[in-house]
Amino acid sequence: MSIRKLFRIDAALARWPIIRLAHAKARAFGRRRLLPPGRIDPSERWRTDQMFFARQATSLGPIFKMIFHGRYATCLVGHKRARELLNAQENALRGCDIDLRNLFPKGSIRVMSGEDHQKYRRIFMQALQATPLAAHDDAIRGWIRSRLAALANDYSGTPVPGSELRLCLRDMTTGIMLRILFGLAPDDPQFPVIIRNYRKFGPINYGIAPEQVEAFFEIRDQVRGFADTIRRDGDGWPPSLLKAMVVRNELDETALGNLIFTFERSHFDLYSLWRWIVKHLVSNPDFTKKIQNAAASARTRLCEAAVLESLRLEQVEYLHRTATSDIAYQHYLIPKNTLLRVCLWEGHKDPKVFPNPLRFDPERFVGRTFTIEEYAPFGLDKKRCIASDLVVTLSTMFVETLLEQFVVTLASDGPPEFGAHHWEPNRDFSVVVAHVE
Repeated sequence: MSIRKLFRIDAALARWPIIRLAHAKARAFGRRRLLPPGRIDPSERWRTDQMFFARQATSLGPIFKMIFHGRYATCLVGHKRARELLNAQENALRGCDIDLRNLFPKGSIRVMSGEDHQKYRRIFMQALQATPLAAHDDAIRGWIRSRLAALANDYSGTPVPGSELRLCLRDMTTGIMLRILFGLAPDDPQFPVIIRNYRKFGPINYGIAPEQVEAFFEIRDQVRGFADTIRRDGDGWPPSLLKAMVVRNELDETALGNLIFTFERSHFDLYSLWRWIVKHLVSNPDFTKKIQNAAASARTRLCEAAVLESLRLEQVEYLHRTATSDIAYQHYLIPKNTLLRVCLWEGHKDPKVFPNPLRFDPERFVGRTFTIEEYAPFGLDKKRCIASDLVVTLSTMFVETLLEQFVVTLASDGPPEFGAHHWEPNRDFSVVVAHVE
């Protein structure tokens, strides 16, 4: 049977014009350049099978094609080969994100390239470095503690539904990120106002609706007001990314827009990670007890290991890039205007690096560091997340506070489910939260 028939290519050509073009280009590259193997059909089995991409890689090899969200996609499993490709084709692989240029001039940093990307990435890195987390440590721990205490008091020994746990974690990360990004505290009169505006602005799916545009401009006017206050009296404003940009006179409209948009992504990703952390901790009570019984000098290290293992096991799923030109990789063609999906979740399940890879085992991160080609929860190339240390530190603080002052036990659970964008704990996942006696 021919490759074309085996992977149902002929039947798909009439339905997917981009694939007809891709095959024409592949032929033009010559016999040594083919499209990767894989079925071309619009089924979305990846939404119901968390192992879908791993199974595809096992049967087809580490490079394969599919239709993903209606787009032709080349999928790549394996951190080493993915990093080689991303670095070698940096200028031909654009970051994927919503087009935000109708909100601010140059749009999202994720889709920038060249000097623009270097400039705004540097602005954010320097602002992050100028915002010491130590200045907010007590306030952040107090905020986490108060939200968990409210949960324990409201449910008084009865199971907390998964939806309520999610809302509680969202409240936590909302308060934390508003403080770090803008210097806002819960007792500031602007705090509830900006939250209302952000709830109108998000969640962001695959486009920006008119009412979301209006909410964005309301947030922008608020943040401009914060910036004016900092310019008048910087000493009276807490450390934040906003303050750092104002002090350095780097808060242009693109920096401001990206700062505003950063909240939506960061607080969502953070509370999504914390849901997974809670799930793994309550599902592995022996490790939880080990943290609680550890000496103070070892406790933080174990809490951090739980965070790193949760990132490896669940939270990090993929990188997406769009090919801006035809790319020849090994003996395959990645056609222009198609999607590249780097499968990080699957790459983190390599048994040669992580024995028994589907098992929650945080101690694999105790006394051992991994190269970026082995462990890359924050990306593999020059666009990797600049806030990786912040995410790990905040999450470690969350675990410490949770286990020091509360007893959290599993009430009900089920298999993971695909949510709006990512795999999430089951909707029936619930816990009991109680104060330590």
